[in-house]
Amino acid sequence: MHIMKTHSMEGQVKFQKRIPKDIHEWDIDSVREFIGGYWDADGNITSKRNTKIVLTSIVPELLEEMKFLLLKFGIHSTIYKENRIFNNKVYTESYSKNFKGKNYIYRLYISTIEDVKLFKENFYFLQKNKQDRLDNIDKTIKKTKRDHICIFKDGEKYDDSI
Repeated sequence: MHIMKTHSMEGQVKFQKRIPKDIHEWDIDSVREFIGGYWDADGNITSKRNTKIVLTSIVPELLEEMKFLLLKFGIHSTIYKENRIFNNKVYTESYSKNFKGKNYIYRLYISTIEDVKLFKENFYFLQKNKQDRLDNIDKTIKKTKRDHICIFKDGEKYDDSI
């Protein structure tokens, strides 16, 4: 708990989660462990349509911070805003009282062969089922071209020309 307090992470709630402000001062191995641990908790490997490594949050700023951290390792990613879906139903205001009107989520995708390879070289999962999927992802990934970088402001895409 001391580490959480030291890095201003203690007491963060779902809607206000952020990456530690001083993470850019950490040594590269500590950054690597933080990213791997965060992905271990909130990330996934999905094979719907095209295999990709995914991190989900309701806080777009958190994913933007993670996106820039990944660039330290040469990993490109894309962030999308998506409707919340459960049991094939899109959440509505009345259906999702616990989400304070946040009927959408944001997902950060790592989806090209090159970026997935870099992710595998730099990070690992403690959860065995996730690590097994990461170890075998080369066999299922198809996308070869990187997406261009999109910049978000206030949760909305405002520049994708970079």
